[in-house]
Amino acid sequence: MICIYSSKFQVDHWIMDLRPQTPMQHFLFVWSFAYWEGQAMIAGHELLHNKDFLTIVMGNLPYVQSMYSHFWEEHTRGHHKNIATPVDPASAEMGSNCYEHIWRNWTKTHVTSWNRGMESIEKKYGKDMSSFNILSENNMVGYFILHAIIIGTIYQVFGSGGLKMHLIYALTGIIQIEVVNYIFHYGLARAMGNDGIYESISLMDSWNSTSSPTSWRISRHSDHHAHKFRPY
Repeated sequence: MICIYSSKFQVDHWIMDLRPQTPMQHFLFVWSFAYWEGQAMIAGHELLHNKDFLTIVMGNLPYVQSMYSHFWEEHTRGHHKNIATPVDPASAEMGSNCYEHIWRNWTKTHVTSWNRGMESIEKKYGKDMSSFNILSENNMVGYFILHAIIIGTIYQVFGSGGLKMHLIYALTGIIQIEVVNYIFHYGLARAMGNDGIYESISLMDSWNSTSSPTSWRISRHSDHHAHKFRPY
């Protein structure tokens, strides 16, 4: 897709003749690619819950493509702990619409991931942690650098046209995964006890879906959250 829309990189190949011409063709072409990015993200989510290092790396690739690299840490260390509570950006509040949820989750997960990294560094070095400690040990810094390298490389090789299409591709992938989050976590809330601790996660704290050949095992969603150590 990036090659076809490139304003710099051109090759003498028949595939370059496939560039859409009308607005509807552009829309369908981009969304057909973005659909498979969304599917790759769902598959990646399943791989991220594996303990094998190489499998985790493979599961992260779709999120790196969409410049959503923090998803793994936020999902496993934040979402699975805070599901169905106000501190979990992925849990859509009752009455919120899908558009609000996408924006809220996209922005707040970056903040919560950054804060989680800062808390870890502070525990290690105390209040006197240096800027070097932050830049070298907060994973969010590494993700931002990685995304900047991706953007810079695409721009240098494929020009502004290729970069624009990649950003649209990344955005549509993020939208798809967040729509799934919205549907599977809408309106559910865990009760807080008198001791200020939320009740244990159960099958009632996330929604399931009907089985589908394109949803992998996401239909086991409630079981996945209630028994997070069970092979997914």
